[in-house]
Amino acid sequence: MEERLKCPYCEGEMVSGEVYVKGKILTFLLVGASWSWLWFRGDSGSKAEQIVGGWYGDMDKKAAQRCPSCGAVIIKGSRR
Repeated sequence: MEERLKCPYCEGEMVSGEVYVKGKILTFLLVGASWSWLWFRGDSGSKAEQIVGGWYGDMDKKAAQRCPSCGAVIIKGSRR
């Protein structure tokens, strides 16, 4: 069983799940199939990093935890 984390912002209990990028059917009809990414860039303006990506309908998923109290999300990354 996975340990429940406390939210670093409000100390609420985090809920386990996953994050992914999902396109909308209207975008698919207007633009067609495309590669989509969830990106992260630090406040310092550092180079953006790709977190989750894939073709429309076939997205990568990453383990995550979300705080229902304040909406914070923690994404478990992969080591490089």
